[in-house]
Amino acid sequence: MQVLVSLKFGDGDFTNGFPEISIFTSKVGSQHSQEIEIQLPPAPEIRKSYQNWQKKYINLFKNLGIRILIPRSVATSLDLEHENITRGFNKNIATNWSPEKQKQEFEKSKQECDSEALLQKAERYASELRTEVNQWLEKVKSKLEARLELDPNSQILLEIHTQNITLQQTKDILHRLPWREWDYFQECSGLEVILCLSESNSPAPKVKDDGIFRRVRITSIFGDSKDINVKRDKELIAKLEKRGAELINLEQPQRQDFSKLWDEPCNILFYSGHSETFEDGTVGSLQINSTDNLSLQEIRNTLGEAVKKGLKLAIFNSCDGLGLAKQLADLHLPYIIVWREPVPDKTAIGFIEYFLSSYAQGESLFTSVRNARLKLVELTSQEEREKQIPGLNWLPIICKNTSVPPPTWKDLGGLTGKLPHSPYKGLSAFQEEDAEYFFGREKFIADLFEAAKSKPLVPVVGASGSGKSSVVFAGLVPRLREDGIQIVSFRPGNNPFDALAVALSSHIQSVIGTQESNPNPPVIGTRGNNLNPPVIGIRGNNSNTTVIGTKGNNLNPPVIANQQSNPNPSVIATQGSNPQPLETSNECAIPTQINLLHDKQALCRLIENIVASSEIPPKSSTNASQSCRDVACNVSTGDDNSVAGMYKGQTSSQRFILIADQFEELYTLTPESQQQPFLNLLLHAVKSAPNFSLVLTLRADFYGHAISNRDFSDLLQQGIYNSSPMNQSELRAAIEQPAAKMKVELEPGLTDKLIDELGNQAGSLPLLEFTLFQLWEKHDKWYLNHQAYKEIGGLKQALAKYADSILSPLSARNKEKAERIFIQLVSPGEGTEDTKRKATRAEVGKENWDWVEFFANQRLLVTGWDETTQEKTVEIIHEALIREWGMLREWIKSNRQFRVWQERLQFTVVKWEDKGRDSEYLLSGGNLGEAEGWFNDEKYREYLSDSQSKFIRESLQERDRKEQEKVSQQQEKTRLQKRAIKWLSGGLLAASLATGFAGWNWVEAKTSAIASEINSLSTRSEYLFGLKNYEDALIEAIKGNELLAKSWWRTRIPTDTQQQIKIALHNAIHDSVELEQHTLTGHQDWVYQVGFSPDGKTIASASGDKTVKLWSTNGKLLHTLTGHQNSVYHVGFSPDGKTIASASWDKTVKLWNWDFDNLLTRGCNRLEGYLVSYPDKLEELKVCQTPQVLAAVASNFIRQGEDLAKNGDFEDAVEKFRQAKKWNPKLDFNPESKAKAISLKEEGRSKK
Repeated sequence: MQVLVSLKFGDGDFTNGFPEISIFTSKVGSQHSQEIEIQLPPAPEIRKSYQNWQKKYINLFKNLGIRILIPRSVATSLDLEHENITRGFNKNIATNWSPEKQKQEFEKSKQECDSEALLQKAERYASELRTEVNQWLEKVKSKLEARLELDPNSQILLEIHTQNITLQQTKDILHRLPWREWDYFQECSGLEVILCLSESNSPAPKVKDDGIFRRVRITSIFGDSKDINVKRDKELIAKLEKRGAELINLEQPQRQDFSKLWDEPCNILFYSGHSETFEDGTVGSLQINSTDNLSLQEIRNTLGEAVKKGLKLAIFNSCDGLGLAKQLADLHLPYIIVWREPVPDKTAIGFIEYFLSSYAQGESLFTSVRNARLKLVELTSQEEREKQIPGLNWLPIICKNTSVPPPTWKDLGGLTGKLPHSPYKGLSAFQEEDAEYFFGREKFIADLFEAAKSKPLVPVVGASGSGKSSVVFAGLVPRLREDGIQIVSFRPGNNPFDALAVALSSHIQSVIGTQESNPNPPVIGTRGNNLNPPVIGIRGNNSNTTVIGTKGNNLNPPVIANQQSNPNPSVIATQGSNPQPLETSNECAIPTQINLLHDKQALCRLIENIVASSEIPPKSSTNASQSCRDVACNVSTGDDNSVAGMYKGQTSSQRFILIADQFEELYTLTPESQQQPFLNLLLHAVKSAPNFSLVLTLRADFYGHAISNRDFSDLLQQGIYNSSPMNQSELRAAIEQPAAKMKVELEPGLTDKLIDELGNQAGSLPLLEFTLFQLWEKHDKWYLNHQAYKEIGGLKQALAKYADSILSPLSARNKEKAERIFIQLVSPGEGTEDTKRKATRAEVGKENWDWVEFFANQRLLVTGWDETTQEKTVEIIHEALIREWGMLREWIKSNRQFRVWQERLQFTVVKWEDKGRDSEYLLSGGNLGEAEGWFNDEKYREYLSDSQSKFIRESLQERDRKEQEKVSQQQEKTRLQKRAIKWLSGGLLAASLATGFAGWNWVEAKTSAIASEINSLSTRSEYLFGLKNYEDALIEAIKGNELLAKSWWRTRIPTDTQQQIKIALHNAIHDSVELEQHTLTGHQDWVYQVGFSPDGKTIASASGDKTVKLWSTNGKLLHTLTGHQNSVYHVGFSPDGKTIASASWDKTVKLWNWDFDNLLTRGCNRLEGYLVSYPDKLEELKVCQTPQVLAAVASNFIRQGEDLAKNGDFEDAVEKFRQAKKWNPKLDFNPESKAKAISLKEEGRSKK
């Protein structure tokens, strides 16, 4: 329990007494408080007793061998060596005595050489002071005892309020009295005294919490250190970094250095050094360096600003700081800790060590000061205790200037403080703005820098995940910028000409538009994996480099066209002004694109123009748009009207760098028809453009594609820069140094563990960065630790575990949406690894875009903007996700054939659109049948883009149109026949025939539709069979045969169609792997009869469970015939073995076409193992859903659930058990209880 006792003095003094004193008592948490009015008598002896003790206290320093500053004049007259170990000034001793008085007292003390006698005298004076104070307060004590019952275990806060006292000397004595010696509190060990110098009832100013920095910010001033151990104080403060402190140190500062208090908010101000309080006790000053002392009054406004910004506590570990505290009281600095007298250096160090240790571990301010005082007295050696000056523990005091409770270390952000933004990038590439956190590649960057300044081609080749983009954008680009080199970057994407044209056009416009106000060249383009549009930064009339590139996840495109044609203009980020929309002309982008596409020399001339125009400012009368046309639109002329021609004969030293990031996109996303022309364009510039370098990043597994072009291969042979795996010292730098810049540490051994687990695996840097990013999120008191590393699954499992944690809580329907999104973002590899691809909003489905943004917010996807199509785009954040996330790999595997077909379809769609949607380029024949099969699949129809769906629909309509022509011809023929019949036979006969013909036509149309669908399934099955995808081929064949079996018009379906689907089923069965099982059980009731087929290969059994089961002779269950409503008591085969007859107590006999069903059954049997593993496929095939298969699926889910439960994944385990019950409703258990029981059992084993 905390008890507050407040003594509020009215005006008075020790000579005349204090006629008005109010005492307030209250208990924390209670609304009830008591007030006592009382008077205190005159007590002039108290002032004298304090001065007596004070004199002996000073004398004892020298005689006990404790070094203390003595004023030079006194030291000379007493023939004493001038020494200093107190934290007072070099000029004055920090007391309220005159120099003459001090001299007299020291002369007396010189004669008293017996240290023991001096200690006894000091103790006597201290005892006298205690006695007189207690006698003086006796009346207060009696009043309090009657009103307030104290608990010895309570924390007592005694507040002394002196604001109403006029005489400063009286105030000063009251502030220095040993209030802790009051015998009213002698049984209370938890007493602490607070001096209330002023009090503000207004709430403490709120410090802006931006949700990022939550560290305890400490500004430390280490003043003049002559003869005192300021270094030790600094070491003690430095230890607080491990408790979440952010430190700003001012060592022997000059006055101007105190601007940091104004500019950089802090929570705690700490001073170590010499200080002084002047004689009236109201003014203090600091010896900030060896030559200058500073009164706090001189920096009053600076300190006031610091208080407004969150300064809560000031600690002055220096002599006699009451004057300092009184000066700060007017500024309402909430809490201040000072020494009330000169203090030995060792004592000051011990106190601050004990205090900081207690406070930083979460104790309250009051408790921490009390603990430090008590430890200072008790935790000393016998020798030191014998020399301990009586009254020393009185001296540290808390001064209070607020009604708000003091903050704890946790309140200020320590212990549970939130780390600032992560210096690790997860799966994102490092960008130019991340350069200060990019470590470990210094030598490689230096090599690239030298190459980029001298070589025309700088290919950076490495495995996916080797850090190619990061080393270019966070390493190379900043170095190039320092040399004023112009840089443009782009990614090829699905239209490299457009991508390059947009980047160059924006650059040209920027150079001309900002040239007069900004002499440095801009850097533009996308950076690494960031696909966002350029944000053009204008910085007014200064010399800073304009950066034109992607920033953040802004999806608004820059305005290449005029603003009216684009409702989403980009924003010009200006420093010192409000953002304004950028409006530029579109007359650059389109002509540049046309020139680049049709003239391989265009890029070379354009580079010449850019370099020339950047060196020589255009005439002031030249319009920016016109200048842009001069540079971009006239590149094909090469005459004197072009910009290059305008500056003919002038040599340029300016260099131009073009960065083609992720160059493998030229081979994975770009249509083949554009690949060679674009490569020719670049190669010509590399060979011919002056002062030009092409820097490209290329995945190593696409190097074969690159060298397949002889010219490109020859250039590559001149020097490749391999992004090789980092060695151990480089990895250590990449791991530790970004954290060190944020003043965060890794626990001992964690770096070594990361490096060991990383091994020499190529392309594993994204896993390392992602793991570090996850560790940052799970920090513990500013440490990245082993426990968090274990929780995230270690380096090998961190990414997959994180991705699963995002996906797992989603519903089944939303997981299907996720599947659709993610598979559209992967390009299936053919001889290479699967690669990520950029998809438009239309391709992933506009209705799914909210989920795209959800996954982007979870850092699995990256959204952007396509300048050429003016569409939002999305891509997987890094290909490491494809390699490491098991669920994504499973999605890719199960949808691979569709994606291979869809990628091929897309090229056909593009060609159709390029040809003006001519019907000549629509699908037909087997290709149309394959497309129709996918289109008729409800799942995959949703995966098609609008343009793909439209293309297939128009292809089908064109086919139907042609078929309709045939039908129309047949109808015309029928019409003529009807006329003839009517003419020959009369009305009634004609009407009958007409009705017959109408029905006949309906049947023909229906039969044609079914036959068409069966043909499509046959074609798809054969196509998949050719790709050796036997499981999917068999599934499509079963679908077709099932459709044929259910058709009423089966006999009218063309024989070749029936044969085609049966052959497809036969091929898929006999060329797939047979999985044989032996079983003789399966019926749920009595078996009444069994019979063999004529060929002796099949057994039929009739049962009371209302089914007929068909078995192979080795006991394998082939099929279950269901349909009877009661027990089946008889079964038999026809002589040819193609038909089975069954008799039931439901009064029916059923005939079954065994030859056909047997084929279906065998197909299902072949797929049994596959369907058990892929229950989503089983859902599509009702004919294959036998009890045996359903039970196997359920068992599979149960095994998965048990494994998850053992690993502690409770929610996932419950979901698996629910799936098991869905597939086999006969299972009798509670999913939650089952998962819990397994988890508890596993916990019990681990404890053993």
